[in-house]
Amino acid sequence: MPTGQGFNSKAALGKESAWGTGVALTEVLPMTSEDFNRQLNKIMNSYLDATVSHKRVQSTVIGVNGTLNLEAVHDVIAGDIFGIGNLLLGALGVATWEAIGGRNQYTLANTVANYYTLAFEKNVSVWEMQGCKINTLEFSGEAGGVISLAAGIVAKDLLRTGDAGIVNASGAFTALINTTEPKLLQMDDCVIRIDVHGAVLAGADQVNVSGFKLSLNNNLKADDYATPLTGESGDTILEPIRNGKFDVDLELTFPRYTSDSEFGWLNADTPVQCDIKFLLGTDEFNVYLPNCEVMEAGAPIPGAEIFPKTVKLKALHNGTTNTDMAFEDATAITGAIGIETKNERTGVPA
Repeated sequence: MPTGQGFNSKAALGKESAWGTGVALTEVLPMTSEDFNRQLNKIMNSYLDATVSHKRVQSTVIGVNGTLNLEAVHDVIAGDIFGIGNLLLGALGVATWEAIGGRNQYTLANTVANYYTLAFEKNVSVWEMQGCKINTLEFSGEAGGVISLAAGIVAKDLLRTGDAGIVNASGAFTALINTTEPKLLQMDDCVIRIDVHGAVLAGADQVNVSGFKLSLNNNLKADDYATPLTGESGDTILEPIRNGKFDVDLELTFPRYTSDSEFGWLNADTPVQCDIKFLLGTDEFNVYLPNCEVMEAGAPIPGAEIFPKTVKLKALHNGTTNTDMAFEDATAITGAIGIETKNERTGVPA
């Protein structure tokens, strides 16, 4: 009898053409852990029938959500694709291939219109989630370590081996073979720059940061149930759509308190710009935040030791507010965030 063992597990996804219609897996993900389950709500009878106990239980609506934890990598395509490009596309909404520089430019869309079949090989069975949408995406890193990625995902349904409608079996995982291993994003390959508007960020704007957390939130409404249309089920959620503004928040930890610049920007409501860049060989992973406001800054004294400074920023819609920050090919970044990658991909995630 097989046993569930993490080192034997694998995660992969495929991009759906219709929300909630499962597809074959096409890309491997650098998963470290996950916590998905199928919440099946139960109702019990409440009618009075001269007995003290409930007599009947019936299943009602289904809920599926959880967090997929990964290591951030520079995507590879030798053999089968291994990477995180589709997670970036799912979170932001638009990917544009820039052929001259060989880069993907990820920008923000008004709607969350990319959806996926995500599956895990759990040795005992395959767990397959259909109709997955990325609600939140968080990057975090600390000095000396790799960049972690956490994707908060909502799905239409979760099926296991043997359930009606499941698309992928164990063979789908063994058939996905990457012939090269992706390189990890790590903090010692990272450069972070921050300054006020008015000039292109330069070397003088680099800062020493010992840790950061970049959080993206699509604010999806994922708990609406209704009577079904033809071909639908009333047990599963309506397709999740955005139920509020898209939020981008950045927290920076400076290991030593050496400057008051951020406190001045906070007090004066001064708009700033920030970028986070990773370079490893010819691979690049660049995050652009052209228009930010400092929301909070602090440098509390914990004791006799050197103490750090923490700064929290909110990324705002840019439009044409800051024209000094752009993608590498000079394409303007009008939204609150732009992400640009250069790796082995030769087109947008499909």
